[in-house]
Amino acid sequence: KVLSERNRETFDVIELEYGEFSQDFSMCNGYRVNPKTKELEFSYPTNDDLEVEQPYRPSLALETEKLKEENVLLQEYLVDVDFRLAMMQLGFL
Repeated sequence: KVLSERNRETFDVIELEYGEFSQDFSMCNGYRVNPKTKELEFSYPTNDDLEVEQPYRPSLALETEKLKEENVLLQEYLVDVDFRLAMMQLGFL
């Protein structure tokens, strides 16, 4: 009701799918929307010092996905390097 009274141009909305970021929400001890990127950021507790507020960061699920993609690219690169080294050893390059 409060937002319906405001001018739609003065605020923004983030829509999430049902269950989206559910693991992040269950593990985090805080979350926010970064006003610059308009992305959710989470704060996760550590075992080091539970009293110290941890910095906000992107979703662990998104970071994990990004790392998986980078890992695939690195593996493909290593296969290519191995192939080129083998070809050099055989005198084809």
